[in-house]
Formats: sequence, C-alpha cells, structure tokens
Amino acid sequence: MAIHATKPHIVFIIDDNLARQHETKLIFDFMGEQSLIATPLTWQEHNINAEELLMILISDSSLEKQPQQFINTLKQRFPQKPLIMLTDKPQTHTMHADLMNIVAGIVQQPLRLDHVFQLISTCQTYKKQLHDAAKNQNRDKMLFRSLVGLSAKIQTVRKTLEEVVKQNKNTLIIGEAYTGKQVLARNIHFASKNKDKNFIHFDCSTANIDNIEKQLFGHQHFMDYFPGVLEEATSSTLFIDEIDLLPLRTQAKLLEAISDQKFQPVNSNKSLEFNARIIATTSQNIETLIQRGLFREELYYCLNNFLIEMPALRDRIDDLPLLLNELIARLEATQKTTLHFAGDTISLLRDYVWPNNLQELSDLVDYCALHYPNDIISPEKLPAKFHKKDKEGEGTAKSRLPDPNIIRLPETGVNLKAYLAETEISIIKQALQHCNGVVARAAKHLDMRRTTLLEKMRRYQLR
Repeated sequence: MAIHATKPHIVFIIDDNLARQHETKLIFDFMGEQSLIATPLTWQEHNINAEELLMILISDSSLEKQPQQFINTLKQRFPQKPLIMLTDKPQTHTMHADLMNIVAGIVQQPLRLDHVFQLISTCQTYKKQLHDAAKNQNRDKMLFRSLVGLSAKIQTVRKTLEEVVKQNKNTLIIGEAYTGKQVLARNIHFASKNKDKNFIHFDCSTANIDNIEKQLFGHQHFMDYFPGVLEEATSSTLFIDEIDLLPLRTQAKLLEAISDQKFQPVNSNKSLEFNARIIATTSQNIETLIQRGLFREELYYCLNNFLIEMPALRDRIDDLPLLLNELIARLEATQKTTLHFAGDTISLLRDYVWPNNLQELSDLVDYCALHYPNDIISPEKLPAKFHKKDKEGEGTAKSRLPDPNIIRLPETGVNLKAYLAETEISIIKQALQHCNGVVARAAKHLDMRRTTLLEKMRRYQLR
C-alpha cells in the first residue's frame, strides 16, 4: 500500500504481538504522530518513503527468528534511520552484534507518554543532524567558499589554519553568518592528525533549549540510558555551532567537562571521560556578551586557544572574481553548464554590501544558472537588489527608525537598561504582529538573523 504522509514524521511499529502493536500505535496517535503497524512477516508490504520516516520501533521478540537476515534487510531499506528496540524484559538484555550498530535505544513496555515524547525529540534531533551532515557533505566539495582568495584577511586565516592543524587545541571561530565558519571547522578537522576520528556537529541554534543539557551530556531515564554528544565526541572533534546560544548553566557544565576532562550525564551518578577537541563558532561579539553577563569569561578563554576571524565578503571583496570562478567550476562539474560574468557586472557586484555573504553569492550563481545557462551575465540580468544604490543593501530598516534626537531624557533620570529592554520588546512584538507571528519574516523585517531573534524572544519570554 502506498503511503502519502502529510508531514515527515512516520513512526513504523514492527511487532509480532498484535495487541501490543495497537497499544503502541494508540500512544503515538495521541501524541499527534503518524504511525504505521506491521508484523515481521508483513512490514515489507508497506511502501514507505524513507525520507518521511522518523523512527522504527521493533519488538525484541520480532528478532528471534533469522535476526541476521532481518537486520540486513532493514539496513538496506531504511539506511541511517533510528531503530528503537521495544522489550518487556525487566532489564536490558544482550543484543545481536549487528543490531548494536544501528539501534538508537532500548525502551521498556508498556510505553509512557513522557517516554514517547523523549523518543520523538531524540529522533527529531537525530534526523536534523543527518540532514545537516548531508548538506555538509555537499559543501565539502566546495571548500573554496571560505578559503579561496588573495585578500590580506583570507591569507591571515590560511596562515592561522596552518598553525591550528598542527596542534590538538580548542579553537574559536568568529564571524558573521555564512562567512564559511563551518567549512573552516571541517578543514581544521580533516587536516589534523585526528582526521580519521569522528567530527561531531552540535548546532545550538536548532537545539531544543529545554533539553539541551540532555542532548549534550546524555541522560538516564529510569532504566534506559541515552548517550549525549559529548560521549560520542570523546577522542574526536566536537564542533559546537553558535555556542553563544548555550544557556549560562549549560556553559558552566561544559566548562567543567573541559577542565576536568570528565562529566556526568543528566540524572546519573556515573562519570564519563571527555577529551575531545572543541571547535566552536559564534556570530556574536563574545566580549560584549561577557560584559552583559550572557557568556562565561572562563569558557571563552578555555575555547580560544586559537581564535580565527572569518571576514565578511564585503571585507574581502577583492576575492569576488576568484570565488565566482570556483562556484562556476562547481557548476560545470555538477550541472554540465557554465556562466560568464561580464566585467561591468562584477563591478556592480563589488559595490553590493552582501548581507548574507557567501551563501548569497552561491544563491546568485544558482539563480543565473537557472535563468541564463551557458550565457554571459550582463548587469541587467542580475536581480533588482543588486541595482540598489543604498550601501545598506536590503537592510533599509534603519531608514525607517524614528529620529533618536526626539527622545528627551527626563529630569529625574532613567533606568537605561530597563528602558532599552522595554523598547526592544515593543519592537519585536510589533514585528511579530506585522508578520503574523512568522519568526523568519519578523527577523528579516528587523534586519537580524532568525536565531538572534529566537534568543531574544526566549530571553524576554515572548513565546
């Protein structure tokens, strides 16, 4: 039977006990997740799109007959999908060796709602990490995005990179969004002596803030143990993206783990070894955050054994022709088409402010390849925004702000911090209302990153 899911959250339940099978389905249906049920004999009859599959729940009794063949078929049909073992045994039992390579967890029946909620959250995080890894794999083919160029700033980055890869030290990479910080982090890992070890990516901007410590440090839930990112990254490289978004409490626990080279999972008394190299990124001014009490100074100094600043595209604009050449070379290799940017077109692009840096440049090449394949790109073929004279680019919100000179300081003085906070809350609320609550649109309206707006909303408890 063909399955057409309305959202990519299919839970596939394989159980040879029909009563238990339906009980499990009822719980997931109650949680709002689409679930499908099958037995070990009928599961292959379901034509499920692997991209829409969130997790596979399989009872241990379903593997009693021909486990090797069953596991191999599962691997081929649903590669890299989290498989959760359901058992009614009082304690974790010994698993088949091949199953240990793909099982994401063992849970006891009967299931509880809080346990199901945790399972869904964990598998959604796993799915996001796989998605990011796939994107990163494609990006690895074009590492030029951050390193190609002859400008003084990019040469400084390359010179520092040569020193970083020689030593297994923590590194902090700073810079605006889409300047190539993540690609640089991967370069550091794959050029170092630990290149054959894991490169574990944890993105703070997409992590569930309420469960972030469980995701990082792992946690014990009654008899079930869920490993965290730190455990997975031990003896490897841990890449923490947008580390400034970590709550202060979590920053303290991370600092302790780095300093002591050990940590405790949440709700657990056991101590685990931690000796990973950390590469962290931020698009914020960490020193300013420290002054505002939003980032721990000790963690900052613990991370920046090496500090690398990735320049914005507008600050290395002389590299634009070389970057375009590399993007076109990738285009020729992957899509069998080419482009040529006319000299006056490049001159026009050099005057643009590039608020989204290398991502915006890549998007421009993709746009031109779609609309003008194998053609010469003259200025009139560029999107309208590149013809704006305003050096602020799309960030024209500044021109709509009220004149600050009309605000008068009361004779009795003012609590500036509280006043600015109230003003910021008011403007954010207005932007959200104007954009019908769509955070991405509100962030664009306020000329800021979506993750920055989300952090402000969390801080002010606007959602």
